[in-house]
Amino acid sequence: MSPAAIPATVRIGTVSDMAPLVEKTLRDVAALGGGAPELTDEALEAARARFAEELDQTFAAGAAEVEQSMQRTLPKGVKLLPLEASREGLVVTSVTTFEVDDLRVLPILQMAFEPGQPRRRPFEAFTVTVEDGAVTIEGMPPPMALEGPEDELRAQALRLALEIEVPVLESNATSSRRAGDGTHLEWRFDGAQLRARSAADRGWVQARLQR
Repeated sequence: MSPAAIPATVRIGTVSDMAPLVEKTLRDVAALGGGAPELTDEALEAARARFAEELDQTFAAGAAEVEQSMQRTLPKGVKLLPLEASREGLVVTSVTTFEVDDLRVLPILQMAFEPGQPRRRPFEAFTVTVEDGAVTIEGMPPPMALEGPEDELRAQALRLALEIEVPVLESNATSSRRAGDGTHLEWRFDGAQLRARSAADRGWVQARLQR
């Protein structure tokens, strides 16, 4: 490990509400079949229950495959921790955690969310610079999975977190707290920010750490 390296735990979490997508799919199917797009509460509830069960089965079956795929592209000095997912109704929270030997690998970290999906670089727009005895991290939150109308329906929130043991000189984190011998910084972005096309409306991540 380089003397200037700053080890950290990097965590990225997405919150998706699948209920609007389920309802849209049912209405589209009804319209294609010539039926009325109006759906009863009973039909919607039954569809939500079926979809919730499918979500659990999909994660259980696909988590290992996604982890293996991500492991193959990890840069040197990066460890992938087990993927996490929880569900409340049709609101799904997924968390991917990396342990990195040096924060400067952030821009090249790759992630995948489902088997067969292309990997993405969530921190590709980030810069990590070392100057005047400090490390500065800056970047725009990634538009995670906002590639089409269906994705826009379900995106609810994104959380980025860093756990580091070096002193934090300044940051614009949504929250900051002690974590063991270090500091936990977390940035939270809501669905409106994730759907924003304007960079100014997407928010910004900034932290300056003592080298």
